[in-house]
Amino acid sequence: GLGHLFARPEPREVFADLVEGLLSDLGRKNGWTMAGRAGHATPHRIQKFLGEASWSADGLLAEVQAYVARELGDPGATLVLDDTQVIKKG
Repeated sequence: GLGHLFARPEPREVFADLVEGLLSDLGRKNGWTMAGRAGHATPHRIQKFLGEASWSADGLLAEVQAYVARELGDPGATLVLDDTQVIKKG
């Protein structure tokens, strides 16, 4: 798991809410919609996490890289990531 990246349990919980919101089928993904999806009355917890929480972005990057290499890695493969959110055809 990724729990070791966080010094306290609260940021770990909000991180999970944030990731679930980002991966969800919400039409608009902002603090309010993701907070509502997570059951929070306001986006304060998500905003505080993004602005103030102490966690290791480098550690998260290393974990994601290791996961991708382990689970999706293939010497003949090419991985393409596109964050433009434009629906592609073909």
